[in-house]
Amino acid sequence: MVFPNIPNGLGLIHWQNSKPGIGLYLLYSKKEETQLQDYHFTATPSSTPDGKGIIGLTFSNSQYSLNYLPITVPMADIQNAWMYISSKEELDLFQRNYGLFRPNQGDQLYSIYDSESYEDSTPSRPYLVTTDIFWELFGAAYQGIFIVKERDESMPNFRKFIEQANNYTQQPGVKSSWTRVFAVLEDFISGKDQESEVKKIIKETNETSLITNMAYDYSDLKPRGHYTSTPEMKTYFKAFKYFTTILNSTPGAIKELKTLPTEVKAYAERWIKSYDGFISPSRSPMVWENLKQTVPKYTRYPKSDLTIFPLSWGFDNEVLFSTVYHQDDIPEALQLPADKIHPSGLELATVLGDGFAEKLLEPDYKKYHNLKNVIANLKENYRQNNIHADNKNNLYNSWMDAMAVQWADTIKSPNGLKDRNIWQTKRLQTGLATWATLRHATVLVNERTAAECGEGGFEEMLVRPPRGYVEPDPKTFATLAELFETTIQYVSKSMANKPNINDEYLDSTFDASKTSLYDGIISRLKEVAKDARIFQKIAEKERRGEPLNDEENTKILHVAGVAEHNFLIFNSLSNKDYALSTPDPMAKIADVAGGGPYQIPYLMVAVGNSMEWNQIVPFFGRHEIVKGAIYSYYEFVSKEILNDQEWQKKVSDQEFLPWVKPYIFQEKTKGVSEYGY
Repeated sequence: MVFPNIPNGLGLIHWQNSKPGIGLYLLYSKKEETQLQDYHFTATPSSTPDGKGIIGLTFSNSQYSLNYLPITVPMADIQNAWMYISSKEELDLFQRNYGLFRPNQGDQLYSIYDSESYEDSTPSRPYLVTTDIFWELFGAAYQGIFIVKERDESMPNFRKFIEQANNYTQQPGVKSSWTRVFAVLEDFISGKDQESEVKKIIKETNETSLITNMAYDYSDLKPRGHYTSTPEMKTYFKAFKYFTTILNSTPGAIKELKTLPTEVKAYAERWIKSYDGFISPSRSPMVWENLKQTVPKYTRYPKSDLTIFPLSWGFDNEVLFSTVYHQDDIPEALQLPADKIHPSGLELATVLGDGFAEKLLEPDYKKYHNLKNVIANLKENYRQNNIHADNKNNLYNSWMDAMAVQWADTIKSPNGLKDRNIWQTKRLQTGLATWATLRHATVLVNERTAAECGEGGFEEMLVRPPRGYVEPDPKTFATLAELFETTIQYVSKSMANKPNINDEYLDSTFDASKTSLYDGIISRLKEVAKDARIFQKIAEKERRGEPLNDEENTKILHVAGVAEHNFLIFNSLSNKDYALSTPDPMAKIADVAGGGPYQIPYLMVAVGNSMEWNQIVPFFGRHEIVKGAIYSYYEFVSKEILNDQEWQKKVSDQEFLPWVKPYIFQEKTKGVSEYGY
């Protein structure tokens, strides 16, 4: 008897001269099935390269015949199936969806792309270069530059503004609603914690403010996002939030800020302008006369009350606001039921063009009267806005528009309908995860929406250098390259527009080293943009069915160099000395809706640990399975705001969203090779 392997490595052909047919022995199940019982082979049969048949010599009626005979082999033409499949559950997922997701594979996306590089070993499981890598790199670059600007411009100007405003309002004869507020903030920022109101800020529990004698949501001062990284950042977050919200319910208080001396207001204006490019315009007019505010054309819900800081009102805010119940000023055809108090990421993806997300929304269309009308209205609003809008000067809006490309239904897989469901699920999840990353980076400067709530014989396995694959989404790779190129323009403009402060306290933050820092940032941004363009071209070749050359295969094999090193460089911008260090885990969370006077529970959107995406792709007329890193996305309602550290403790136990669950396989990759066959 002889046991030659079948080409995909999942089993063995069991031939016995004394018995008709052959036995197909599957290694993962340890079971044998007899096939071709009408044939008696006189010699060892051989598998065809595609694994779908055998060629064997038979003897019948005194004649020898050489036969090609089809056999039934699971995943027959997947040349490396043995590397991935060790159970029937895995096999079923691959056969049903052409792929699967393995959650909790690491706390960074790039870690998967180092996993096959073992000492004295040839990489075996081929890589899949995903758009998620570049989304994560852009998120790191965006947040890194954001932090540099915040640390070098925003925080010093804010600190100086509070100090000068406090000095002015403490003068004899000056009467202001802000006198006590500035004094409290000066004490808090200076580390003096004896004052009772300062203690309330530190404590973060909802109590009556000693300044307004009204209930105040001190819990909303809880630092989150990157503002938990240092004591200085935590202090800035709390002081920013407190200053911009404490007197919102005091009539005329915000307007009083106009009476501050020009030299004092100048610091507030510089503080606000340092965020230019990172946030969308506000829907509210600002109190500062020298800062002109243009309400976004796409908003149907502008606010007339003056605001201290122009909290970002991107188109995502428009969607979050429009898809919940409001009591007043809503046309009847767009009025949603009173129990529609939370928006969802699916609604955002649908508005920006994801047809798969809209299919998932169909139960909500039936449940909530007029929701379909609201979505259609928002789609047209977005389309009309983008006909005339030029978002290239705003990184926030550029990021949003790039998500629309990620969600576009024009992108199809080379596998056609075979992997349509997992392909659409992956692209939807990637877009939502990068949106959560955007909201996480801008958590302090973004307006949070809320419903009004109403009242209610073994052949040797040859391990070859793998020929990997690039996610066949050239348009998204191109859009990501454009995002990096737009960021280059922004950084270059920041260098050219260095503020003329003429203030010893602030001049120190703009030393000559900042020029070389920005030059370094631009160099890295150009490098990543170039890589995105390379993978765009590879994806285009794949879609045309053209083979990749050695240089392109090598680029895929060494994608870890793109994914890891540049991520660490961008991440280092968050350190004061710009030193490379172990990055924070990628799991992050942001509150995007809820709260408000009705204390609606918060809608949290979050990125979890990385997932490994195993996907079947074309391979020289056959197929192979490749592995790549993708985001995991979560969305849930919470009575309390969570920061990143709290989320990271519970992320592994958090349930996946219903539309992701069908593709989840909890175990790490083993393959039949790990069973010693």
